[in-house]
Amino acid sequence: MHLVARLAAILSLRTGPQTLPAAPGLLTAIVVVDLLLSVAVLSTGLDFGQALLMVAMSIGAGLLFCYAALYLRSLSNRFLQTATALFGTDIIITLVAMPLSFIAIQQLAPDGTGTLGPDVALGLLIVTVWVLAVVGGIFRHALELSWPAALAVALAYVVVTASITL
Repeated sequence: MHLVARLAAILSLRTGPQTLPAAPGLLTAIVVVDLLLSVAVLSTGLDFGQALLMVAMSIGAGLLFCYAALYLRSLSNRFLQTATALFGTDIIITLVAMPLSFIAIQQLAPDGTGTLGPDVALGLLIVTVWVLAVVGGIFRHALELSWPAALAVALAYVVVTASITL
């Protein structure tokens, strides 16, 4: 199965990261693409250097969180596939949500003032719920957890990674 089709299956919660190859080169390429894409989005509202630093720190925190969660469950052999799933799905979600992100960045001033329109706020809420479901699905498979436990891990992951860029 093609990589994009596998990521689409993960995004639709039909499968988990176990369907992805455990390839260091693939993970590196996906992380680089995710970094570049996320910096491109954030740099529309921030200085390029600031956006690069924030995204690099968020990615580092995500990789560390992923490895630590797997290590604590004695499943660190699943790191490559799990991290590839997390960052591969993030690329697709970022692409889908990019127009919404640009509108949100325009509505919010750089100093944090401004307000989001209700339609933009609702759109961001929907994307956030989708991200939590996808990350929860990935951790459910990778860590062999129930849905409630996986969603708790997903929430912690999203809080850790997103708090750096907010």
